[in-house]
Amino acid sequence: MIRNLELKNFKCFGQESIRMRPLTIIAGGNAAGKSSIIQSLLMIVQSKYDFETNNRLRLDDKLVNLVSSEQVRYSESESPEIKVIVYDDLVDDDFIVIIPDATKADKQPVCTVSANMPEALSHSSLFSNDFVYLHANRLSPQSEYLKGNDERFDSRLGDRLGHRTVFRLQEALDNGEEVYIDNLMRDGKSSVSANVNTWISHILGMRVTVNADGNPVEGRAELIFNTPKSGPVSALNMAFGNTYILPIVLGVLTAKPGSLMIVENPESHLHPKAQLRMGEFLAIAAQGGLQVIVETHSDHLLNGVRVAAKQHKIDPINVAIHFITEKDGFHSDTEIELSEDGTLDNWPPGFFDEWENALREIIRGN
Repeated sequence: MIRNLELKNFKCFGQESIRMRPLTIIAGGNAAGKSSIIQSLLMIVQSKYDFETNNRLRLDDKLVNLVSSEQVRYSESESPEIKVIVYDDLVDDDFIVIIPDATKADKQPVCTVSANMPEALSHSSLFSNDFVYLHANRLSPQSEYLKGNDERFDSRLGDRLGHRTVFRLQEALDNGEEVYIDNLMRDGKSSVSANVNTWISHILGMRVTVNADGNPVEGRAELIFNTPKSGPVSALNMAFGNTYILPIVLGVLTAKPGSLMIVENPESHLHPKAQLRMGEFLAIAAQGGLQVIVETHSDHLLNGVRVAAKQHKIDPINVAIHFITEKDGFHSDTEIELSEDGTLDNWPPGFFDEWENALREIIRGN
């Protein structure tokens, strides 16, 4: 599991250290620097083959496009160097990636790496075949899904949009695949297909089943939903959120303990109640051994995690909450601790306080 990430002269951060746990929540305003934290990890993942061959860093590939080293370097820095340091508890020491000279508009700059990089490539969850990254823009309703060709950085769900999700669901259905993380099994059922249905139903608050109907030879598949009243319905005729959460739910339910999943805005296209239950779902997965890093704008999702802690579905020690802020061009991180009763030890200004601010404005006298 990744325990810590340190950034030096990376994008908006002069120097920042981010503590990570099985569930790491990254929150903050727009342009505060949340995505930069995730992008530093994705940059390393998409460079893994180059670490083995030519020691170059890929800034412009399938997981993330950062344009050039010149644009990645912290603009206020007096040093030409960019450094990313990762501590994974399966690797004996921190592994380090450095761009010695980031002053040029180089898309694939020469980099230096720590001597233990071969060990990191073999053992860190960042470089595992089980690693999954899902972008904020994910699988959308379509009449038909195309499998496409394998890409170097595709996960079991395909690219960062999860374009092979429907085929992965069909594979789980055809093979009777079982969930790896025991505490994600609902209603005494162990199969991935059954738990996809029960978890989506629970999160959305409506009974629904999901099926894939595909032709593996042609690489084409349909996504079919069933509800008690509708019968079989194309994804095009179901709520957008049903399709949008499928990659997240399937990615979690096909994950092995010890693997890593990064998800941007898992709350997208979900009702507040469903956002809360998504937080609960991710908390249970993290307690079961999946490391999840989440970027979110949702206080409801955070509250789902808080409720999960209150209900002893996750140990607070397994949660790290980071509030990223920007003031006068300076970007920084405040870590907020979660207690067993679901309370937070700190509530800094701007941290999901708009409800209270709006309520005070409404009740204020004329």
